[in-house]
Parts: sequence; C-alpha cells; structure tokens
Amino acid sequence: MDRGNQRSYLMICALLSMLLSSCSLVNEDYSSQVNSESIQRNETENVETEKVYLPGRDYELAHFSEVTKFAEVGETVRVDESYEARNPYEITICRAEVTDTFEEDLSKWEDYMLEDIDIKDNKIVGEEKIVYIDYTLKNCEDEKLEFYTSSVSLVYIEDDYIYSAEIAFSSENKGGKSAYQVVLGPGESKDIKIGYIIPENNLNNEMYINLTGPVNLGDDCCLVKLQ
Repeated sequence: MDRGNQRSYLMICALLSMLLSSCSLVNEDYSSQVNSESIQRNETENVETEKVYLPGRDYELAHFSEVTKFAEVGETVRVDESYEARNPYEITICRAEVTDTFEEDLSKWEDYMLEDIDIKDNKIVGEEKIVYIDYTLKNCEDEKLEFYTSSVSLVYIEDDYIYSAEIAFSSENKGGKSAYQVVLGPGESKDIKIGYIIPENNLNNEMYINLTGPVNLGDDCCLVKLQ
C-alpha cells in the first residue's frame, strides 16, 4: 500500500472511530434517560401502591365504612351469625348521654379508672366527661345466652385511627371473673347500664356506640353515633 492510500485508510479508520464513540455516548445518554424515567415511574407507582395500604383514613376508615351498618337510638338491632354471634340476640340503645355527674355510688366504678380524676360532690371537675349508655338486651335463642356487657362499647376516631374506650362502670358488675357477664334464659330481656370516662377533648372526634363487639378491620359491625 502506497503512502497516499495508507493515509486515506488511516483517516477513514479515525472517522469510523469517532462515529462509533459518538453513537456510544448517545446510547448512554438515552439509556440513562430511560433508566431515570423508569425509576421515577416505579417510585410513583410504589407511592400509589403504598397509599392503598397506609393505616388511617386511606385504608382503615375506608374499609371500616365498607363493613359498617348504622342504627339510631331507640332502634332494635338483631345481632346474629352475620356478626359472628353464636346465639342471636337483640340490642336497643335506650339512652346515650354525656355528663359530668355520677348517677350512682362511686364504689360501683372501677377504682383504677377514678385514680386520676378530680371529683367533688359526685361531679368531675377536671377535663374529663362521663358517657352513660343505657340499653336493653334480649335473648332470641331457645337456650341460655351468656353475654358480656362490655360487648356494647364506645369507640372513637382520633388521628384517623379507630380506638375503643375502656369501660369503667356496668350495672351488672358483681366482681370476680364474671364481673361483666349477664346470663339470660330463652326470650328473657334485661336493662343494662354502662359508663365510660373519657377526656373532654375526645368529644371533638367522631364517637360511636358499637353494638357488635370489638371493632376489627375484617368484621362487620353496627354503630350508633354518639350525639
């Protein structure tokens, strides 16, 4: 190969090398852009997916509302196998009242619930309120019904979570292991009174009387709104 042809050959090789290098850079830029877009898209998809499972109003309350039925004060609700109750019974909320006055002797209340409460002349003078719930329970089965009065509970929504208040008083509390238990014969009914002590600022939240036992995400429940 003469010098002229050799020089032309070298120039062609150099041009090809430059073209290949340029294509490689373009591909790297495109690949980087695609990867970046893919990451951003995946991050967005992950965020959207996570929202479905976030606790609080996005999930817990949304699911809660799907399985919830609502009743009114004075309305009779039948609790049966649709609420996973073994023996069917009926509950009627007769009264739900918020007050600062104890309607019965303090000895009938759980001592530990009164420890940090400021009470004078049978009235709370602190930042708490008493919630009284009067209801009628009726056994609808042909066999005896064993029922716990705390199964009718006070629940509230705070910071997008559902909480159950702790019962502090029951008219059927006779102490011992079966303190809150009521046993009713076939067709028998009983008037029951329960009480809760709650922080006054909880009244700013949504509060309900739950007629169907503990509130779990997978359970159907029936609520009466506390007015």
